[in-house]
Amino acid sequence: MNRKLFSEKFGEIPPAEIIPAPLDGYEVPLEPYDSAIWEGGYYFFQDLDWPVRVRYSNYQLEQDDQLRIVEDEPFMGLQFILGNSFYGDWEGVGRRIDHEASFNFFYVPYVEQTLEGYEADRVYSKIELQYPMELLYSLAPHFPLLEQLLEKAEQGKPSLLHTTNQIAPSEMMGGVRRILYNSMPHGAKALFGEAKGISTLITCLDAFEKQKKSSPPQRLTHYEVEQVYLAKDILTDNMDTPVTLTELSLMVGTNKFRLNSGFKEVYGVTIFDFLLTARMERAQHLLGETDMEIDVVAFLTGYSDVKEFSAVFRKYYGTSPRYYRAQPLFFMLKHRPSKS
Repeated sequence: MNRKLFSEKFGEIPPAEIIPAPLDGYEVPLEPYDSAIWEGGYYFFQDLDWPVRVRYSNYQLEQDDQLRIVEDEPFMGLQFILGNSFYGDWEGVGRRIDHEASFNFFYVPYVEQTLEGYEADRVYSKIELQYPMELLYSLAPHFPLLEQLLEKAEQGKPSLLHTTNQIAPSEMMGGVRRILYNSMPHGAKALFGEAKGISTLITCLDAFEKQKKSSPPQRLTHYEVEQVYLAKDILTDNMDTPVTLTELSLMVGTNKFRLNSGFKEVYGVTIFDFLLTARMERAQHLLGETDMEIDVVAFLTGYSDVKEFSAVFRKYYGTSPRYYRAQPLFFMLKHRPSKS
């Protein structure tokens, strides 16, 4: 792998031959990897040479630092931020703030990326999907933004599909993660990744075309983003004992208006909608994967009244919890209806 890593505090970081313990569990099994362990943190990278090439990067820092990632090859691909927020610069593209659960498509003639990293327990994690050029050219006539990017790439000009990232819904993020982690036999993983990667690309291109207008520039400071992530952890870790928005705001050190607008910027939804989705996804899992009574599922997802839980579940998924449990695969394959 032609990749070098530099630390502002420690200089060039030499590779390691083992997976760093804090990043153990991030590995896609039976695939090659690069790793590094240094005084300031840990690094783990996999470049999966599949028909849709997958590049999977993970960093964790023990202290604040600035990292520089260098590769002397061109890069064109679809990037998803899986964990944390990436603050930094792409050479030729400019300063970026790429929040968790956001995505964009870009081209650079060579990779020189700066990452402003902060000491944290959470891992900086992202996946990049690279596609055969013949596929991209076949799609370009149907997606003008892609066609424009390809024209710039032919001239060697760095380019983003859109100046503003899109926010990926939870279903899309789950699909992207399944490219890395799924139950397919090893020999079929590449084929699964190709199929899932292409469908994800088309969905993303369509999303950008439907929202060509730029959103306001991102305004959150690193501290404010940390407050959003802390609030998210509190909500998801304590779903069976829900807190009010005012209580949650006090717990993370802000007010409810700033916290709600922070959620909207990072995740594209309000706190209420984020929590609703998290509750329904947990309920879906518990109904499909356990034999818990429905009133227990309701309690574990934050509902003291099983009738209220059933009504919300029916509105969200279009069926009752009891009927969903009887035919989970059928409803998983169906497109989930709008919550509106």
